[in-house]
Amino acid sequence: MPYTCSSWLVGDPDSFQAPTTALLATDLRDRHVVLFRSEWDKQTAAKNNPDHELLDVA
Repeated sequence: MPYTCSSWLVGDPDSFQAPTTALLATDLRDRHVVLFRSEWDKQTAAKNNPDHELLDVA
């Protein structure tokens, strides 16, 4: 898979505007996770979605 970083998504996934290269998924605990191709995509998504929070996956 081409994804290099990920974040849990806090906020309404229906209103989250992910980059076209990102993938929105759920983990085993039904939490929303966004997979990004680059750290730049992740930072851009955070800037473009101020009503959402992206938490680093540990």
